[in-house]
Amino acid sequence: MQTRNTLVMAVVLVAISAFVYFYEIRGRDARAEVERLETLLTAVDATEVTGVTLTNAHGTVEAVKTDATWRIVAPVAVAANSSAFEELLEAVTGASKQRVVVEGAKDLEPFGLVEPFATVVLKSGDTELARIQSGNETPVGGSAYATVGDSGDVVSTLAALRTVLDKSLFDLRDRGIMSFDSTAIGRVEFERDGLNAVLQRSDTGWAAEAPFSGSADSESVNGLLRVLNGAEARAFVTDAAPDAVTLANHGLDTPQITATLRGADDASYKLLIGAAASEPDGFYAMREGGDSIFVVGADLLDDIPSDASTLRDRQVLAVNRQRIAEITIDRSGEPSLQLARQGVNWLITEPQSIVPDVAAISRLLGALTDLRAEDFGRSSGASTATVRVGLRDPGADDEPIAEIVEIAIGARSSITPDPEGDAIDVIAVTPSGSSTAFLVPADALDGILVDLFDLRSKTLVEFTPESLETVMLSTATGGSFTLTKSGETWASDVGDLGETDVSDVLWDLNYLNMEAVMREWTGAAPDLSEFGLDSPRLHVVASDADGVVADVRIGSETADAAAVYAMIGEQNAVYQISPALADVLAALVERLGS
Repeated sequence: MQTRNTLVMAVVLVAISAFVYFYEIRGRDARAEVERLETLLTAVDATEVTGVTLTNAHGTVEAVKTDATWRIVAPVAVAANSSAFEELLEAVTGASKQRVVVEGAKDLEPFGLVEPFATVVLKSGDTELARIQSGNETPVGGSAYATVGDSGDVVSTLAALRTVLDKSLFDLRDRGIMSFDSTAIGRVEFERDGLNAVLQRSDTGWAAEAPFSGSADSESVNGLLRVLNGAEARAFVTDAAPDAVTLANHGLDTPQITATLRGADDASYKLLIGAAASEPDGFYAMREGGDSIFVVGADLLDDIPSDASTLRDRQVLAVNRQRIAEITIDRSGEPSLQLARQGVNWLITEPQSIVPDVAAISRLLGALTDLRAEDFGRSSGASTATVRVGLRDPGADDEPIAEIVEIAIGARSSITPDPEGDAIDVIAVTPSGSSTAFLVPADALDGILVDLFDLRSKTLVEFTPESLETVMLSTATGGSFTLTKSGETWASDVGDLGETDVSDVLWDLNYLNMEAVMREWTGAAPDLSEFGLDSPRLHVVASDADGVVADVRIGSETADAAAVYAMIGEQNAVYQISPALADVLAALVERLGS
């Protein structure tokens, strides 16, 4: 008996669980959807709508949808703004009725529904799916009266629906003056103010065929395409095919600007811009082969180049900096400066082999590849300096230089790029193979016409303090001592050391920088007494397990007490260093020696 009762209870529990699941859980969503549909003005699925007719104070607009594209068929046959129709549909099919004001109203006049504010009809093919009429706004509550179909019931809905239905033909039509795929345009031609420009897309950008032959400013050309593709009409004057008189009245028989875009499969788009318009302000325009004359904003004319300089590629050296493998700088009366890259490392090869400053090389490469013209002129032929750039593909370090670009640096002059701005100093630079001089800001060449000192590494000594094992120090007075490292502890052969004394010496010595190169020589050393190096004030030799890593001699005080000089190991050069650093080192050494 107990087993039977348990089985019955189990069956009852399963039944209750099934009821809860199907009615309370799954049924809850279904009931909520039913309740939602009951509150809507119309239970039409927006995706099923293929036709819309909207009538309001602006007139009647009828549109149909094919695939995902809307087209207006009345009062004129023109392209529609598909987004505007989708927004209208979303608002209409999603509008809710707040309450039923009157069931089966006999008199619709009090609600403004005899001559409605707006009527919208939704269709699927030839079948009418819904007809909604919007009337007056209610006295309070931000609502408006409406009827659906022929029921005669007057309901209230949010007044925002009136705003959605208050659309004109201009609001709903496609106002784009041109529509094309920018990436498919391969040729651009335009004429204005005597400028006849022809631009052709290439693998590396845009090139000009007229009014000059050479690289065009791809940023400017692509910007022009974006402007033409995104510009909208401010008003439509006529949608009927214009006759000769109409064209003449709007200055379109002899347009002041024509822009022709040619794409794939012989697709062609041509825009004509004619005389000035006053209401609204702008200029009359039309697409060749189109019926509509419309008004475009005056700002569109500002975006269409009016002189050749706007079209020229302003970048003097249009190359990837990773391809630059050699740089030679020649200036009148100075030794040639040459640099070469091997892998990721650069070396100064002329006038002598020196390790360069990595940051200085990066700045030079940046100055070369960023060099842009403020304006253009004719090459004078005379040059005061020449920069030769050798190009090689990255990773091809064992291959010879593939290409050399030479830039001739010419005369200095002054221009005023902005008529309302200040004049700026420019220098004419002319790339090899070009008869055009790029007028670049004079200060932009400061980062290119550098000298050996600008590029060479200023660091005289560099080591890892933790790896050192011995440091030998001696002074001009004859004192000398040796520091030896055991584990992590330093010991002196002449006395105890302070806890931070050695660390201070090493950190002041490491990354020792020069301020100037005072003298360099080959062969026998010259008289170094003028630098105080015939009897050095201080001599420091630091070594690790592999040998000497720093050998620095600091000169004694000279006639010019403000300057301190040093020599490094066997280098045949005298460098000027910071006097403050020399004093700190000397004081530390004296304290260690005492």
